[in-house]
Amino acid sequence: QTCDPQTCCAHKVKYMCALSFQSQLTCTQPGCTWHSDPPSEFGLDLSPAVKSGSKTTGSLETLLKAFQKPELLTARDSYTCGSCGSSVRRALRLRRTGQVFLIHFIRFDDRGRKFTKQAHFPRELLLGKVRYVFAAMVEHQGDTKQRGHYVTYVDAQNMLCCDDNEVVATTRSHIQSKDAYILAHVRAD
Repeated sequence: QTCDPQTCCAHKVKYMCALSFQSQLTCTQPGCTWHSDPPSEFGLDLSPAVKSGSKTTGSLETLLKAFQKPELLTARDSYTCGSCGSSVRRALRLRRTGQVFLIHFIRFDDRGRKFTKQAHFPRELLLGKVRYVFAAMVEHQGDTKQRGHYVTYVDAQNMLCCDDNEVVATTRSHIQSKDAYILAHVRAD
């Protein structure tokens, strides 16, 4: 069954939230000039890891840079140089974004325990030449994946906290003190 682009919800979500990542692979062996630019990878959100350590992880910009930091790939990762078989360095770059930029923070370890670290996010976010403004945040309240509660904060001219049947006014500084699980920024143009 095909999806009609005009009426299909999945197609509309993909258009609104589409992200495109471009990998650039280069050989780590000195003197080897092999490189590869595989086809773009597509997704609906960006998922930087909020790791354990200090109380705060820093800014969203820091997490985005860490997400795009080059990484070493080896035969164990099923990636090796196409010319000499050595390890490969992969740089991942965000190439295109949709109308909504979703950031899903990886907040749980392999056992389902939550990393309770703050990730400060700006009201405005510049990705290349595209400007996005904060629209909403989802917070997971609880210690594990299995137990918890979700609360949404929305910028609707005033900051609002939406918690089940209750919607109350809040402030940006209150939202910044929470552990963001999902952020939504919308394109400003």
